[in-house]
Amino acid sequence: MQRSLRPADIPEETYAELATEAGRRWPTPWGDAIADSIARRAVTATPISEYLPDRLVAGRLVLVGDAAHVPTPMTGRGFAASLADGQALAGAVARARADHVPDDLLAYQRQRLGPARALVQSGQSFSRSFAGR
Repeated sequence: MQRSLRPADIPEETYAELATEAGRRWPTPWGDAIADSIARRAVTATPISEYLPDRLVAGRLVLVGDAAHVPTPMTGRGFAASLADGQALAGAVARARADHVPDDLLAYQRQRLGPARALVQSGQSFSRSFAGR
């Protein structure tokens, strides 16, 4: 089960490592603010899950929004991507022919799979650069 960690859940050695890294990586005033939060144990750790889709459609099943792609919250674009998914799906459904629905839904996938993958990958790239790894 993934959940956010409370300050008491974070090991003391992690706090020590965070303090060292904060001093090394962040200039004043940000480093000072981070060091103060660490010293007061005012830290919460939230796990981030990401999902890079290979497809969005399987027969008559279609995934949109966070069910289809889970970018890191650092992208700040998850909601907008979900709206674009909904709009593209609405267009695909409006054009669908009763005897070819699965094929018609693949038009949605062709339109949205690339942007969905790019969104997740950009968040992964940003996270890696932010973490300095």
